[in-house]
Amino acid sequence: MNSRKLALQILGEILEGKYSNIALREALKHSELDQRDRGFVTEIVNGTVRNMIKIDYIISQFTKGKRVKREVKNILRISIYQILFMDKVPVSAAVNEAVKIVNKSKYKALKGFVNGVLRNVDRERETIKYPNKNKKEYLSVYYSVPMWLVDMLYSQYDNAEEIIKNLNNTPKLTIRLNSLKGDLKSVAEIVAKDLEIEDCGEIDECKIVLKGKNILSLDSFNEGYFTVQGQSSMMVSNILEPKSGEKIIDMCSAPGGKTTHIAEMMGNNGEIRAFDVHEHKIKLIEDTTKRLGIDIIKAGVKDGTIFDGNLESYADKILLDVPCSGIGIISKRPDIKLKDGNFDELVEIQKKIIENGIKYLKEDGILVYSTCTLNKKENDENVKWMIDKFGLELVPFEGSNEGYMTIIPSKENTDGFFIAKLRKI
Repeated sequence: MNSRKLALQILGEILEGKYSNIALREALKHSELDQRDRGFVTEIVNGTVRNMIKIDYIISQFTKGKRVKREVKNILRISIYQILFMDKVPVSAAVNEAVKIVNKSKYKALKGFVNGVLRNVDRERETIKYPNKNKKEYLSVYYSVPMWLVDMLYSQYDNAEEIIKNLNNTPKLTIRLNSLKGDLKSVAEIVAKDLEIEDCGEIDECKIVLKGKNILSLDSFNEGYFTVQGQSSMMVSNILEPKSGEKIIDMCSAPGGKTTHIAEMMGNNGEIRAFDVHEHKIKLIEDTTKRLGIDIIKAGVKDGTIFDGNLESYADKILLDVPCSGIGIISKRPDIKLKDGNFDELVEIQKKIIENGIKYLKEDGILVYSTCTLNKKENDENVKWMIDKFGLELVPFEGSNEGYMTIIPSKENTDGFFIAKLRKI
């Protein structure tokens, strides 16, 4: 199967409800495509989903609002993405390959239609008109952000327009140096033999990858000198401030980035209980732990919404990086845009996990609550609920005298995150 046809298949699976990262991983795992073509498929799929609202708006203009068969529309979608967003793809290649795919399908009679639409999109790209009567509608279409999310952000943030414009920005790839392998300077020198890196900023172990090869094939990666983790995600462990010898629970641990970061900050001395509801994700944690040379993490399957009396008052510190709507990482998980915007059930799950986490925490223990969303119902309101119901108090930390902070997605290097630090009193 060629790369464009595979991209078309994966897009169909995502639109039927499959997570984009899972659909891509499973399809590419069984593909015979080389690394370059795999990257091409990934770019087409993620880019098309990321910009689908805009692309569909364009399709409606150039088909004069006529109903288009789903399979044909998906061909138009991936082709328009290549024409308008992928400068290195010749327009002729995008159009010709689209026509070939249609010609080999049950809709071959529509090959002229597809050819005509795509040629017109290319020829008239500079004259495409976007909504101009309603600011929110314009932002939704032009930046491909669903209207439910535009409305949510406008209702919760004064700088909603800035956030909307930044949601599609993909932060640079960042890695975390493994402090258990030696001082960070010497570890960085070893990693720099494989990757071109530079400092992130305030987090010493965080490095931005400027240039490099396939990370999974590198000796420095496989020997545990570094792991891949976002800068915002690293801030969570720093705010938790784990200490050597402590007992810590990470309630929703997979894939283990924050868990292993905590272990490294503890000098691999103490106890960490790491849980996830899915068994296959526990293996991800265990594999990462082994690769990084950590032996204080005990990972196991556990549903955080179900109370375990054996853990009551066990932990000095708790990390609650709860399942969330993921709005802050839309650039990496564009399928989040396909949701309907109703997260009430998710908030109830978060509250059950929070309640159990508080029970597992010792008196005077520290709890860090984090999400990768910007929805205040999952963030600020959950923190207020914790304080009102359980009497926890906010603990100021560097960067926030209030004891909580929202990290807005940026053009530079951050995913959207929310982090709060509280004490059980």
